Formats: sequence, structure tokens, C-alpha cells
Amino acid sequence: MNKKNTKYLLKKYPKLYAQYYWDKMQTCMCWGFAVSDGWFKLIDGLSRRITKLDPDGTLQAEQVKEKFGGLRFYYGGRVRTKEVADEIRHLVDEAEEKSFHLCEECGKKGEIRNDIGWYRTLCIRHHKLALGIAKKKILSLKPFKHKTNKKYKAKK
Repeated sequence: MNKKNTKYLLKKYPKLYAQYYWDKMQTCMCWGFAVSDGWFKLIDGLSRRITKLDPDGTLQAEQVKEKFGGLRFYYGGRVRTKEVADEIRHLVDEAEEKSFHLCEECGKKGEIRNDIGWYRTLCIRHHKLALGIAKKKILSLKPFKHKTNKKYKAKK
């Protein structure tokens, strides 16, 4: 996620994203939001709803990333009641499911793509761009030459 969007989320939800400032030996959140900007609104909406359910800020995000083309939102902490915990779990599950239908790059309607070397959720436009980049990388690869592939010269 770009610096502007990251800064916005950190400022708007300081308790939820407090672990962003922790050491890398304590949390994965220190690496930031490991997603592209197309999911910014999704994460902002999820953060807003979690903060409403947990105004004390006892719950903290531990990692926000993309995995196999979908959003992963890992969190920890204790909330007041089991009902609140269940509601937060439901909100996170819902956001993670929505991410499989939103382009990670632009936020428009997307679908899971796996023909670019890894799984990503992309719209048609960003899928075509990713295919072009993947093809260029493949074409730029040089054939592997092992040291033993030198021409064998028979002794006469």
C-alpha cells in the first residue's frame, strides 16, 4: 500500500494499528500493509467497523497482507464479550471474502488469476498488464548453463 494510504489508516485507527511501530521480532505488522491500493477502501471500512465494536482498542491488527489472491487480516487481543468477538470475526471473514472479487490494484470488479506465476485478484486491465510483465520476465530469462555443459573434447 502506498505511503499516503498507510499514513491515513495509522492516523485514523491508531489503537488498531499500534503494532505497526513495534519491533519485527514482536509482530508482522511492522512490515506495513502488504497489499496494493485497490483494497484500501475495503481495509478502511473493516477498520472503521472493528473500531466501533472495540472502542477501548484492546484488539490490534498483527498482519495485513495478500495471500493466494485474497486479503488476510490477522489480529489479536481481547474484547468485552463473546458476541463482540464473533461479530469481529464475521466482519473479517466478510472482508476477506470480498477481496476475492475486487482488483487489488484499483478496487474495481476483479477475479482470481493464476496464470501470471502467482495468485492475484485483478480486473481485466490489470490482468493484461500483469501478463505483459510476466511474459517480459520469462522472455528475459537466459537459459541455464551448468559448468559441465562445456563441449567435450575427446582425446586422440
